[in-house]
Amino acid sequence: MGSFVPGSSTPREIREIISSRTQMLNKILEVSEERLQLVNFIRNTFGRYLSKRVVDEILETTDGQEIGGRRKTVTVLMSDLRGFTGLSEARDPEDMVRLLNRYLERMSEVIIKYDGMIDEFIGDAILTVFGVPEEHDDDPLRAVACALAMQNALVKLNNELIREGYPPLEMGIGINTGSVIVGNIGSEIRAKYGIVGATVNVASRIESNTVGGEVLIGESTYRRVKGSVTADSPHSVMMKGLKKPLVIYPITAIVERYDIKLGSRPVNRHGIEICLPFHCWKVDDKKMAGEAMSGETININENLITASVETHLESLTDIKLIFDFCMDAHCFSDIYAKVVSAEEQNNKIVTRFRITAMDQEDRDILKKWASEAA
Repeated sequence: MGSFVPGSSTPREIREIISSRTQMLNKILEVSEERLQLVNFIRNTFGRYLSKRVVDEILETTDGQEIGGRRKTVTVLMSDLRGFTGLSEARDPEDMVRLLNRYLERMSEVIIKYDGMIDEFIGDAILTVFGVPEEHDDDPLRAVACALAMQNALVKLNNELIREGYPPLEMGIGINTGSVIVGNIGSEIRAKYGIVGATVNVASRIESNTVGGEVLIGESTYRRVKGSVTADSPHSVMMKGLKKPLVIYPITAIVERYDIKLGSRPVNRHGIEICLPFHCWKVDDKKMAGEAMSGETININENLITASVETHLESLTDIKLIFDFCMDAHCFSDIYAKVVSAEEQNNKIVTRFRITAMDQEDRDILKKWASEAA
């Protein structure tokens, strides 16, 4: 028999066991609470850099931290701002970082709403994936809906920026569906949860053919969503490193389930009839390629340049254009544009360029000239 303490109905050994177990339970609860706080801290902190669902997968699965991946079919959305690099060179760096963060925050809100996973920010570009870590039966459709919503959200953001004295931002979006490797990529020293594969590269190539305000999707995505979207006529383009032409579809609306229409962007097609000599170069992978070509403008405004060019340029070709003059104490900066069309008229090659990047002061001068001409 255990010892008995007078005035107590419970033996001392039993009371000691109860006390010991109570202390142990309190310690377990304390450690569990600390671990929960740590896990929540990790989720909240790294959720700013990774999708929160990705963080959950890494924390909760036994192989979440192992290097390696699995093959999955996903839809990749690549967005990129037009002319942001040139804009950055002309403004205060801290001011541009604030502007960029504001843009990325607004786009991130839209992406999260449509359940996309932001794989990474690449400067002013956003790589987003639909179909990981969770797969849905409508991943391609949600990606297209997200892209249209992103473009419309940028219109609203631009209205705010213009009132605050900033130039408007322009964004192109390309979408592609296909097989990728998903998982932890890297080494034991440093790893990244993400995707790799040709599907990502093709999405980037599709995006590179966009002009501001445009959503282009590849054939593999179009096959999956064609019954639910409104698309303009497709066009094909042969790109370096690819074995067959890319067929891309401009999307203007999604009619089922999400019901989103691409907001109209006013484009002044009248402009001013003016003859300005220039030289231009093809741009390939952000580098000038080939010899300079000479030309002369026929009609020009803040969005479009119609010109006579000595060489035929294929549609969707990127070009850098420099005017050959300075007047009224102003010299135009470099202009970047994309070929919209080129056709022979009266023994001349008449080419239409959509301006993708232009100094704001130059745009203001063109607006002034057009207003005076009107």
